Amino acid sequence: MHEIFFSQAIARAEELDKYYKDNGKTMGPLHGLPISLKDQFHVKGNDTTMGYIGWIDTYEGKKDEALVHRVNSQVVSELLSLGAVLYCKTSLPQTLLLGETVNNLIGQTLNPNNQNLSCGGSSGGEGALQALRGSVVGLGTDIGGSLRIPAAFNGTFSIKPTHTRLSYRNVANVIPGETTYASSVGVMGTSLEAIHLVLRSVVLTQPWLRDPNVTPLPWRDDRVKETLARATGDGFANGNKPLKLGIFWTDGVVTPQPPIARGLKLVVDAVRRAGHQVRRPSRFFHVYTLMSLLLLGRRVVASRSAHR
Repeated sequence: MHEIFFSQAIARAEELDKYYKDNGKTMGPLHGLPISLKDQFHVKGNDTTMGYIGWIDTYEGKKDEALVHRVNSQVVSELLSLGAVLYCKTSLPQTLLLGETVNNLIGQTLNPNNQNLSCGGSSGGEGALQALRGSVVGLGTDIGGSLRIPAAFNGTFSIKPTHTRLSYRNVANVIPGETTYASSVGVMGTSLEAIHLVLRSVVLTQPWLRDPNVTPLPWRDDRVKETLARATGDGFANGNKPLKLGIFWTDGVVTPQPPIARGLKLVVDAVRRAGHQVRRPSRFFHVYTLMSLLLLGRRVVASRSAHR
């Protein structure tokens, strides 16, 4: 953990107890739930270093007294409005975009199940803390696996939503404004139920009303029920239309190493045994896509030439 603010968390819990006593109801669906945060999210009263020594006691490297320790990320404010208790911020690699977690603040974060192994990254501190049950649910970020790699390495769960599903407003990043490889705010947890609860609760606050970059797509409980109805409680197809899942064994450029391919095969075999369908693109898919892109490029060039 980079930041530990237990005193702040206890004061928050006392505030929530008083709210319940005075109003006879909870503040929201996350009332009293402790939530950990990757050290990209701003929480008032605490540093956000993102692994950089030069960011200590600053606001993303700037010594602006109006900002230092005075800003909440939008998603942090949304968690607080729902009744969450925030208590720590977890380690990550400086500069992000790394499948390990190491920085010059605290060194390397290891896998608590086996310290000869990596905890993954870049949300590695979240994964390690949850493997230790120091947290049951938390927020991280992901571009190319930064939520999913730590969850896989530490035996927990995560989801990377589309990058415009949750707000990235006032969340620290390496290259602010860079959207070519857009980062997503996502949820990590020790159970699927925890991820469902937090993701659903935050989306129900309608974050697009406060951040225009968030897609104005409401939470659709009917879609959730419809999907869950296609399987029994233990995951087997139950006679309704089975689930249909897609898999890429290779994208034609990068092929997974044998241990990863073996893991994917185990998943595919288990899904099929459960009665669901697994589909993969035909072997002509990539060639067809490439040809289509080339033809489209030629049409664009021809159009520009004709315009000139």
